[in-house]
Amino acid sequence: MTVKGLEPEIQRLIAQHKTELKKIKSIHEAELLESDERASQRYVRQIEELRDQLASEKEAACARERQLAKESYVPLVCEFSSKLTLSHPKSL
Repeated sequence: MTVKGLEPEIQRLIAQHKTELKKIKSIHEAELLESDERASQRYVRQIEELRDQLASEKEAACARERQLAKESYVPLVCEFSSKLTLSHPKSL
């Protein structure tokens, strides 16, 4: 067989190779898109978890602040009330 006789077979193999490359590239691109989507979903989930954690920490900090304010405010009110009672006795 001559080189001229092998040319159709070589052309067929080249075409087959190009088709396989296109298929592999397409599969690879689909896998990359899936990977990106999974990463995106994971990041969104992490952001939501961090947002929830921040909200919980903020609420806990506010509760502690309210408790501290209450603990310092109640004795002041009692002291003020007793001073007020002593300085202005109620007449019966």
